[in-house]
Amino acid sequence: MWHLVFVSLHAALATVALVAGVLGLRHPRLLPVHLWSIIGMSLALPFSVVAGWAGFTAVTRPIFVALVVLSCFMVIQAFRANRASRSDAHWRIVVNCLGFNVIGLTTGFLAVAVLRMGAGPAVVILVAVGVPVVGHFCVRWLRNRVVPRTKRAATAPAAGDPITRR
Repeated sequence: MWHLVFVSLHAALATVALVAGVLGLRHPRLLPVHLWSIIGMSLALPFSVVAGWAGFTAVTRPIFVALVVLSCFMVIQAFRANRASRSDAHWRIVVNCLGFNVIGLTTGFLAVAVLRMGAGPAVVILVAVGVPVVGHFCVRWLRNRVVPRTKRAATAPAAGDPITRR
């Protein structure tokens, strides 16, 4: 029962983190929501792993431990994005950090969906590798092409300013 409670809490907070992360690129006031939902998601994950440990195989146990470590790194990225969003000059950091978290969350949701559909290991591996690769190129495109909606972008930036580059 506790495993289900913690997994449900983890999934609900991950959903909030994903939505707040995507919307946070356009609405930086949502970055604290992203941060706190990532923190809650990361706190619920180890409890769900411990509660379900007996039901895991020798292959899945290290995977879940690695996911706990990954969630800690996601907390760091959420803190970095939140802090960098306070300065108009650090929008690339915000895009990189949010991009990492959104890619990780999207990969997690899609991998779980593929597993629940009964797909074989090849499809799961394809999702686990393909989503981050595609996500990397999307983040790269955002970082290099999208003009952030900041106070500074509304004013006339200097000629060599990377914000104006398209």
